[in-house]
Amino acid sequence: MEKVKLETESVSGNIKLINCSIKYWDFIRKLRNKNIGFVQQVKITHYQQILYMKNHNKDYKVCILNNIPVGFIGEVDFDLRLAVHERYQNKGVAKYMLKNFKTKKHTIGKVKKDNIHSKSLFISCGWKLTDKIGDDYYYENGK
Repeated sequence: MEKVKLETESVSGNIKLINCSIKYWDFIRKLRNKNIGFVQQVKITHYQQILYMKNHNKDYKVCILNNIPVGFIGEVDFDLRLAVHERYQNKGVAKYMLKNFKTKKHTIGKVKKDNIHSKSLFISCGWKLTDKIGDDYYYENGK
């Protein structure tokens, strides 16, 4: 476990990325269903999540802060998926995940045009804006 000082004084402690075991599948589903920042917002049922995670759990990590799940990050087919629980947003959790999650070369992060925080996050972590299509911005890791 790594002791990391996050970007605000209100959140600090032990933070780590762990493998996505079955006990976190519903956490990811609930966070995914609640998070309005996703480009495609479709409600995911418990059953759909089980089917999906059976095939993709190895592609995800869960971010644990002081033994509490606070976010997730994953990559499926070169598409990055990332979310942080609203209580822990804008505190450095997403930056920690993005910097410590190993992505494949040319992985894409897709961000809504009006999501200023996510656009800043990708740029601050060295990702490059590669395309703008409609209301979506595409960032590539370029590793």
